[in-house]
Amino acid sequence: MSSDSVSVPAAGAALPCPPRLLTAIILFAAIAPGILMTAPAVAAQLASQWHLTPAQIGHLFSTELGAMSLATLPAWWWIGRVNWRQIAALAAAVFIAGNLASALVSDFSLLLGLRFVASLAGGTLMILCITCAAGTANPSRVYALWVLGQLVLGTVGLLVLPPLFAHVGLMAVYLILAAIMLCCLPLIRAFPSGFHPAQTTTQSAAIPWIRKAFAVLSVLTFYISLSAVWTFIGSIAAAAGLSPVNSGQVLAAATLFGIAGAGGAALISARRSGNVLIWLGYALLIAGIGLLFREPLLL
Repeated sequence: MSSDSVSVPAAGAALPCPPRLLTAIILFAAIAPGILMTAPAVAAQLASQWHLTPAQIGHLFSTELGAMSLATLPAWWWIGRVNWRQIAALAAAVFIAGNLASALVSDFSLLLGLRFVASLAGGTLMILCITCAAGTANPSRVYALWVLGQLVLGTVGLLVLPPLFAHVGLMAVYLILAAIMLCCLPLIRAFPSGFHPAQTTTQSAAIPWIRKAFAVLSVLTFYISLSAVWTFIGSIAAAAGLSPVNSGQVLAAATLFGIAGAGGAALISARRSGNVLIWLGYALLIAGIGLLFREPLLL
């Protein structure tokens, strides 16, 4: 099946995921939140180069994450009306332009606005990737591979960025993201042109709205908590006496275990011991955060 003929099916009529489409989903979903995946290194550089306060750094990353979330609102309109390849091309172009402009500015307010625009474009690409993944025959496995791609990019970024920051400064991360997105532009043709939404299935309609609301709230709370710790983990490492390069190496090594976890999720059926793995994951996260309180230099 050629990339031109691929279309996302209606609900209940999933298609296997062509390799080219799978590659596009993984790469675009990894690049779009690239700043958030390398947040510890970027936050440390913002503090040292731009002398930003923790409140300003938190505001900047909240703007990035908020803009990606707000991309959902226009998606409700375009997802059933506009050709998806055109949307992907426009979002990728805005993402590239926003990152190139971010590399050239030196004013915090201007950077804040540019990051909002670039993240809005990145969020649009994320929504497109999510929708395409949901239409495949095995969405759980595609989502696991998607997370795997994000973690690989984050690991490489945490290893490479601190030395680059020492020579080039903050612009390095924005130029790299723009360059990677530019290289991925040919993959836009792998996306389907669109789909025609089907009626809500009986099983989905039977789920009480309160459970749906709590599900959305739980995901939101999880990402707020995760982002709060991840963004400032570089500052915690600096306060513990680690250099930016050593901190990046430690965080990259830690992310390797995340890659192993995502790879394991890709191999395990979503219905097999799902609840056990979820509770185990939360327990490990809580334990990891707890270890930061007193002796963050402990192995």
